Amino acid sequence: MVVMKENFWNFRGNDSLDRSHIPPTPIWIAIIRVVQLLFALLTLILVAVGASYFGSSWASVGITAFTFALTLIHIGWLAISILAFPIAYNYWAQLGVEIASVIFWLASWASLAADGSALGTIPTYRGVYPGSTDTGRYNTAAGCIKGAAGVGALTWLLFVATLVFFVISLVQYRKAKAPAAGTTGPEAGEPKPGHELSQVPQQPQAYVQPDQYGQQVPPQQQFQPQQQYQQQPYQGGQPATYPQ
Repeated sequence: MVVMKENFWNFRGNDSLDRSHIPPTPIWIAIIRVVQLLFALLTLILVAVGASYFGSSWASVGITAFTFALTLIHIGWLAISILAFPIAYNYWAQLGVEIASVIFWLASWASLAADGSALGTIPTYRGVYPGSTDTGRYNTAAGCIKGAAGVGALTWLLFVATLVFFVISLVQYRKAKAPAAGTTGPEAGEPKPGHELSQVPQQPQAYVQPDQYGQQVPPQQQFQPQQQYQQQPYQGGQPATYPQ
């Protein structure tokens, strides 16, 4: 069981190819991919047998052929990109193809089931018309359409399972690659990347050392009070003389 959980590309050993951008893909997923491809091929063969009798003008025949081509490209691209050319792999592209495969396989087996259920009532009436084909060939072709619907439903369930696993694996992979919360940022005392604080050098401040002996404040200029003049009375009508 431990071996089944290992990445399926480990059997290649150390091939010096960088697969660090690829989410984990255990061996059991690779086995499911092979089963998906075989079921898709079986569905196409059954539809081809039915179309050889009823014709290929049905919508279910066309959509099944397209879905098989999509499945072949999907699984082939995964195998080649992961094993031989990891640079061609992108997990967002795989997510898109996984979703598309689920949608188209649902549409394929649903349309086949609708056509198969309609074919079940025809043999009762075909035998009464002149020139009608034998009932055996008709029943074989109708059975192939119904069988294709059943195999297509199983293939759809397998693609749903691989889609769910891939989404879970992708979420865990991205969480493991993301930096752990709390290791950076203001909470840890470290600035976030791209937001480093620029250190501005401090300007030296001029420091004036006081005079060791102190500065003597020059004495204020002393003003002598002005000489007061005493008013002298008039003598003989002549103004009194003032001292100079």
